[in-house]
Amino acid sequence: MDPKSEEGIFLGYSTNSRAYRVYNLRTKVIIESINVVIDDLTSARTSDNEEDVATSLPTSDAAVAEEESDSDDETTDLMPGPVSKVPSIRIQKNHPKDLIIGNPNQGIATRRSNEVVTNSCFVSKIEPKNVKEALTDEFWIEAMQDELTQFRRSDVWDLVPRPNCVNVIGTKWVFKNKSDENGVVTRNKARLVAQGYTQVEGLDFDETFAPVARLKSIRLLLGIACIFKFKLYQMDVKSAFLNGYLHEEVYVEQPKGF
Repeated sequence: MDPKSEEGIFLGYSTNSRAYRVYNLRTKVIIESINVVIDDLTSARTSDNEEDVATSLPTSDAAVAEEESDSDDETTDLMPGPVSKVPSIRIQKNHPKDLIIGNPNQGIATRRSNEVVTNSCFVSKIEPKNVKEALTDEFWIEAMQDELTQFRRSDVWDLVPRPNCVNVIGTKWVFKNKSDENGVVTRNKARLVAQGYTQVEGLDFDETFAPVARLKSIRLLLGIACIFKFKLYQMDVKSAFLNGYLHEEVYVEQPKGF
C-alpha cells in the first residue's frame, strides 16, 4: 500500500455522485471519494473470538421407552433408532469493539440542513439534456449567459456572415452540475464547446495538444519550492482555455438560442 494511502472498508457507492463510500479505519469516519483503489487480493480479516459450540442432542424415544420398561419390570430389548448427527454451529462469544462502525452511544449526526437549503435556492439540481430544456430554467439561462460573457470579455469571436466553401464547425452546449465534497450541488456550469470531430486533419488543423500540466512537472515544481523555500500560490483561472491564442482562422456556428 502507498505510504500516503488510508486503509478503509468499502461500504458502497454515493447516491449523488460517482464516488465510493468508504469507512476510514484511522479516523473512524465515513467518507466519499473517487480516488479509491480496491484490494481484491488480500483476504478479509476474520475474528479470532470464535469457538465451536455443539448443541445438545434431543432425548431419543428409545431412552424414554427404556425408563418405562424398567419401572414395569419388563425385560424388553430396545434398539436405539438412528440419530442424525447435529452439525456444530460457530457463534461469536464476544463481538470485538474494533468491528463496530462508529460509537453506538453517539447520537445520529445529520448534515447541516440550513446550508443545503440555502444552496438549493440558487442552483438547479436537474441537468438539462438539450438547449430547449435549459431555456426553461432561469438558473441554466444565467449559466449560459455567464459563459457567453466570458467569450465576449476575451474577444474570442467576431460575428460575420456565413462564408461559402468553408468548413463551419458546429457548436454544442454541455450542462453539468458542480458538487462539493458532500455531494451538494453548488453551481450550474454551462459550457459552449466546438464539435471538433467535424474538422478534417490537414485541412482544418495540423496538430492537436491539450494545455494540461504533467504530474511530473508539478512534482518538480513542488520539490524546487521546498529546497529553496519558495512560496507558491494556487488559483483557479475562470475559463482558462479562452486565454490561448489561435493563429488560424476558424469559423464556428452561432450557438442555438442566442
